[in-house]
Amino acid sequence: MTTLTPGTKQEPAVVTAEFNPFAPGMLADPYAMYRALREHNPIHRSEMMESWVLTRYDDIDAVLMDNRFSSDRTRAETSFSQMMREQQEQYGPMSNAQTMLTSDPPDHTRLRKLVSKAFTPRAVENLRPRIQEIVDFVLAE
Repeated sequence: MTTLTPGTKQEPAVVTAEFNPFAPGMLADPYAMYRALREHNPIHRSEMMESWVLTRYDDIDAVLMDNRFSSDRTRAETSFSQMMREQQEQYGPMSNAQTMLTSDPPDHTRLRKLVSKAFTPRAVENLRPRIQEIVDFVLAE
């Protein structure tokens, strides 16, 4: 199995033993790892997470449209998902909350309909000044 470790902008990601999203350097520059995964192992089996990691748009789109797959993380029955649930319990009840992103149809569809009008191109464009203000403020700090 080919897996990857994140690199830096100066050094490309290196092929190593296991894809680890929690590895040092991953938060600083995950893109080198993602690029290397796409090029060398686009449908990657992560033994650590006991799941599949997909890195190409068409593959991800196909899985998201296929009802045989689930977005509901509570349906995963792996030791990794169990460990994540246990770790999240210490952060309070919201850490395991069902959201639109972690729900399957029909709940996902119902929730998406509720928020879709807030995210039309016009609505998002109207948010641009406030978003720019927030970005400018954060970058100035």
